[in-house]
Amino acid sequence: MANRRQLDNERPDGRPIEGFVRIDPTDGGGGNNDDLDISKDFKTLTLLINSEEKKSKVKQVLASDSSTRQLYDQSIRIKVKDVAMGQNLSVLLVGSSKTSKRQTFEEIVPLFIEALANEMINISNQAKNEGAKLSFLCGATYVEIIDEVVHDLLKTDNLNLLVDESPVRGYEPDGCSYKGPYNDLRQLKNDFARGNGNRETGQMDFGLASVFSTAVFSMDVTSFVRMPNGNSDVYKSRVIFAEMPGTESLANDAATLAQRQGANLNKSLKQFQNVSRALANPKSDEADFARFACNSKATHLLAEALGGNSNTCILGFCRQGNSKGSEQTLNLLNLLQRATTYPLDQNNNMVQGYTRLLRIRIKEKDSQVHMAAMGKGFGGEDKDKNIQRLKDDVERLKEKGVKDKLEILKLREDNKLVYQKLQEFRKKYNELVNSKASLQEQLLKSEEEKLRISKALVDLQIENNDLVERSEADKYELVTKLLNAENDILEMEMKEQKKVRSTEDLETKIKSLTKEKKDLAMEFVTLKNNFVNLNKEYKAELAKNEELGVELLTLVNQKNAIEAEKKNLTDERDGLKKANVRYTYIYIFNTENEKTNNFIYFITYIHIHNIVAIETRNCRSSKC
Repeated sequence: MANRRQLDNERPDGRPIEGFVRIDPTDGGGGNNDDLDISKDFKTLTLLINSEEKKSKVKQVLASDSSTRQLYDQSIRIKVKDVAMGQNLSVLLVGSSKTSKRQTFEEIVPLFIEALANEMINISNQAKNEGAKLSFLCGATYVEIIDEVVHDLLKTDNLNLLVDESPVRGYEPDGCSYKGPYNDLRQLKNDFARGNGNRETGQMDFGLASVFSTAVFSMDVTSFVRMPNGNSDVYKSRVIFAEMPGTESLANDAATLAQRQGANLNKSLKQFQNVSRALANPKSDEADFARFACNSKATHLLAEALGGNSNTCILGFCRQGNSKGSEQTLNLLNLLQRATTYPLDQNNNMVQGYTRLLRIRIKEKDSQVHMAAMGKGFGGEDKDKNIQRLKDDVERLKEKGVKDKLEILKLREDNKLVYQKLQEFRKKYNELVNSKASLQEQLLKSEEEKLRISKALVDLQIENNDLVERSEADKYELVTKLLNAENDILEMEMKEQKKVRSTEDLETKIKSLTKEKKDLAMEFVTLKNNFVNLNKEYKAELAKNEELGVELLTLVNQKNAIEAEKKNLTDERDGLKKANVRYTYIYIFNTENEKTNNFIYFITYIHIHNIVAIETRNCRSSKC
C-alpha cells in the first residue's frame, strides 16, 4: 500500500488566489496619515501601527492617484479571454466601509462586461472566418445579504431567500429572479445599474446598512460552438463579483459583537474570516472540510469562489490614516492569498456533465446523512419496518407540509406587513435622522453665521479706523493740494496777463503783416504781368532763334556742298597736272632720238611717273 501511495497525487496543487491592493488618500479625519508605505516594485505594502511595521506582499499595489480603470487593467483585464473560452472567474472586494470599495465595485463590473462583450464578438468573428459558428447567451442574478437575509435586488419584493445547490447551476439563491437570456452582454450593465439603485442605503441601529452588506452579482455566459466538421460543444462560464462587508468589524471579538449587535449582523464577515483561515493551509484537512455553509449564506454562495472551480482574485482597499481598517483588510488578504482554487480551463459538455453527476451524488449523500441523523437508517433487518415508518412519515409530512404551506403563506403575508412596517419605521427613522442632521447643520450654519457676523463687525471696526486715518490723511493732502492750487492759480493769472500782452503784440504784428501782405500781393500782380510780357518776348525770341537755326542749318549744308565741290575741283586739278606731265614726257619721248633703245625710255617713263605720284601726294598732304 505504501508503494501505491507513491503513485497517488493525494493533494493536488491548485492555483493561488491573487491579491491586489488599492490605496485611497486620507479623508482628513486625523490619525497617522502616512501609515501605509509602498515598496519601489509596488508589490509590498508596509502598515505602521502602534510603532510596529506589518508587511504584506501582494500581486500589485496601486497608489492613491490610481483610477478604477488602472485597477481593472492590472487585475482583471487579462482574465477576460479565459472567461470567454469557458473558465469561471470570481472577484472579491474586501476593505473598510470608509474606502472606495463600493464605488469601485459599481465601476469595475461595467468595465468587465464591456470587455467581455467585445471579446465574445471577436471570438465569434474568428470562428466564422475559420468556418465554424459560435453563438452565446447570458444572464445574471444580483442579491444583497444583510443580517443573514437575502434580498433580490432585481425584484424588490423577493425577500428572505434560501441558498440551495442546483445540480446544473451550483450554489444559488433559491427562487431568485434571473435576468436573461440575452444575446448582448451589454444588457447586463442595465440590470446591474438597476440592482445598485435597489441596494439598502439607510441607517440601521448600529450604523449604515452599507457597512454590514454583502452584494453578489453573478452572471452566466453559455457559448454554443459548431465546428466545420459538424461536431458541436457547449461552454459555460460563471463570473461572480462580490462586495464583502466593511472589515472594521473584524477588530472586535465575535462574542462581543454578537452580544452588542445581534448574532446575524456580522455573521457573513466573521464566517468569511473563518473560512479564509481554514483555506490558508491548502494541504490540511481543515481546508478540505472548510465549512462554507456553516450558518452564513454569503460563504455558502461563494463556495466555488473560495475553494472550487473558479479563477479567483481579491481586490483589497485601504485608506491612509485608517490603520485599524487597513490592518484587518491586509490580515484577511494575507489569509486568502495562501488559499488555492481549482479552475478548469474550459467548462465544456464533459466537464458540465461530470460536475452535474458529482453534485447529484453529493446531494444524495447529504440527504442520506440527514436521514441517518434523524434516526431513519438505510435498511438491513428493520428494512420493512423502516419502509412502513417512512411511508407513515411521508403521509404525516404531507399533512404537515400542507399545514406548513398554509402557515408559510400566512407568515409571508405577516412578513410583508412586518417588512412594510419596518420600511415605514426605517423611513421615519431616516427622516428623523435627516431632520436631526439638518437641524444640526442649521445650528452649525447659525454658529458659523454668528462667527461670520462677529468677524464682519471686527473687520468693520478695523475698516472704520482705517477710514478715519485715511480721511485725516486725505484732508491734509487736500489742504496741501488747495494751497498748491492757489499758487497755480496765481501763476496761471500771471501767465494769462503775459499771454494778453503777447496777444496784443501779435495783433499789431498781424496788422502790419496784413498790410505787407497786401503790398506783396500788388507787387505779385505787377510781377505776374511782367512775367507774362517777358514770356511773350521769350516766345518771340524763341521763334526767331528757331528761324536762325534753320538758316544756320541751310548755311551749313551749303558749306558742305561748297567743300565737296572744292574737293572735286582739287581732284580735277590734280588730274590735269598729271595729264600735263604725261603729255610733256610723251612729247619729250617723241622728240628725242627715236633710235634710242625703247627699253631705256620706258624705264625713264616709269621713274618719272613715280616722281609725279610722290609730288602729287605731297601736294595733297600740304593741301596746295
